[in-house]
Amino acid sequence: MSNNWQQGPPTKGDGGNGSGGSVGWPDKHRPATIEGMALDPSVRQLLAALLESRALPHHLILHGPPGVGKTTVADIIANHLYRSDHAEVLRVPASRTRSVDYIRERVLPWMEVRGGLLAFGDPTWRGLVIFSEAAGLTPEAQDALKDPLEQYEDRIRVIFTTNDLNGLNAALQSRCTVISMGPPPVDECARYLGGVLEAEGVAATPHEVLAFTVNHFGGASGDLRGLLQDAQNSVLIHGALRTDIFAFPGWGDAWPEPVDGAELLDQLEAAFRRYLSLPDGGATALALWVMLAHAHEAFAYSPILAAVSPAMRSGKTRLFEVLSVLAPRVELTSNTTPAVLFRLGGLVPEDEQDAGPGPVPLPQPPALTLLADEGDTWLRLRPEVQGVINSGHTRRAAYVYRIVDGRPRRFSTWFPKALALIERTTGELPPTVRDRSILIPMRRRRRDEPHALWRGDRVPEDLVVLRQKAARWALDHFFELREAEPAMPDQLEDRAKDNWRPLMAIAAAAGGRWPDTAREACLIRSGIVDETGEMAVMLLNDIKEVFSSDPERPDRLPSNVLVGKLRALEDRPWAGWLTPYKCALLLRPFGIRPRALWTNTGTDRMRTQRGYILRDLEDALTRYGTGGGAR
Repeated sequence: MSNNWQQGPPTKGDGGNGSGGSVGWPDKHRPATIEGMALDPSVRQLLAALLESRALPHHLILHGPPGVGKTTVADIIANHLYRSDHAEVLRVPASRTRSVDYIRERVLPWMEVRGGLLAFGDPTWRGLVIFSEAAGLTPEAQDALKDPLEQYEDRIRVIFTTNDLNGLNAALQSRCTVISMGPPPVDECARYLGGVLEAEGVAATPHEVLAFTVNHFGGASGDLRGLLQDAQNSVLIHGALRTDIFAFPGWGDAWPEPVDGAELLDQLEAAFRRYLSLPDGGATALALWVMLAHAHEAFAYSPILAAVSPAMRSGKTRLFEVLSVLAPRVELTSNTTPAVLFRLGGLVPEDEQDAGPGPVPLPQPPALTLLADEGDTWLRLRPEVQGVINSGHTRRAAYVYRIVDGRPRRFSTWFPKALALIERTTGELPPTVRDRSILIPMRRRRRDEPHALWRGDRVPEDLVVLRQKAARWALDHFFELREAEPAMPDQLEDRAKDNWRPLMAIAAAAGGRWPDTAREACLIRSGIVDETGEMAVMLLNDIKEVFSSDPERPDRLPSNVLVGKLRALEDRPWAGWLTPYKCALLLRPFGIRPRALWTNTGTDRMRTQRGYILRDLEDALTRYGTGGGAR
């Protein structure tokens, strides 16, 4: 069983026979902690806060549909807060909650004695009463409880569990904190079921567990007790989970078997290198972006893939031909308009208009993957296109409004996008688009570079297989990717981290060499290091040259002045991206940090600015310098 279910129910099984003996799984694997339950995250957070207190601050009503864990939550609270010699718990079963006589003869005397007499003997004493299926209380029984809830509130708390909140009168509700426990998300239910299967020694992949869960609920979450009962019956009858009768909507192209992520990325990387001449880190970034396109709905950010070249015949069109086979649901164009872009994403249904595009409850493929070629001929000529493209970078803002039938309606722009253009200057790719992009500099293939022949009239079967495997891997790891928090290089600014975070999450989930390989590609393609990994050394030597070539021979320079001089150097990569912050990040490994400098403003007044002193660079230059900052 996969470790993906490590937070599931803690109860262990009976040696791995999968039968669970004569005990039903719902009772055998009832969670002992809030963390072990399948809950909506907001409910989990609220309950966790309650458990941090020494005792309940208020009476509680836990309401929701059957099987969502109301009784389990009440038991966890009782065991966590009222399990001591100074506490006592009275559980009132559902079969006895209807009669006012039972309340008067059994419950009220218990509250009176423990809330009154014992309180004088032990000031630390407290008690808890749990009513199961409290909506069964008769109106007379509910009226009989109103005053005691207030009278003994300093010593006793009451928890009501009910499927029907309307079954409790307003007087009781006003004296309680009401917690609504709706059906937990499907991925929470699958995680919970996975933990039970692991405890029972039943082998099942995350994909199989998820498929069984979704099939049981029919596309919506619901009764966890019924889910565990069905799973136990399936194991007893068939020896395994029966998932063959279910297919995920939209994933019909997925490979039928689980896929090794690291091996798949190796194959994707090799495919790009087979057909294209790419810079260092280029094939790696492309392989990860293809996987991003398939798992797109798991992420909060959607970096644009921007293939740029200084001239024609540099492989941009070939790249898009390869991507058109590897990416899901491709729409390929060489020109477009804003109206086309937002209509491709589609009109958001009216019942979703008020809520922005949030995390999806089930794995879904992207609506489409847009491959837009010839960007140099239309992108800058249509500024409104830039706004539509940029809006799709962040899930929560991935929409535009247009008037439909006299009313403002929302259109989605949330889908993977790739652009290709000739960039003879830095002006062809607009700065706002560049900032949201992963740049792949394309280049012409040398005649001596080996390459595979591409036939435009044939689709390489091996690439079709890779697309199917990418879909299957994305489906199996959807929830893992949605919750991933990959380690990001400190050198990146926030926007660059947003761009690379989905790719780094994919690399981390794939494992093998890919976390390190992705990090290296990230630093290279983000301009933090050059293709030999020595950009920091290059910067160090160029700073020395700036100091030595200045006619005034200064021994210190403010950061903004130094960066301005560096950006002015010809045949250097600093123009267009180096900032004082990035300069400081690159120099930090050498132990060099900007200082507070006193500088003359030219008006006989001094002020402090952050900057660098030449002597602070001497040790690093002695160890790493090239003598003259050779250029």
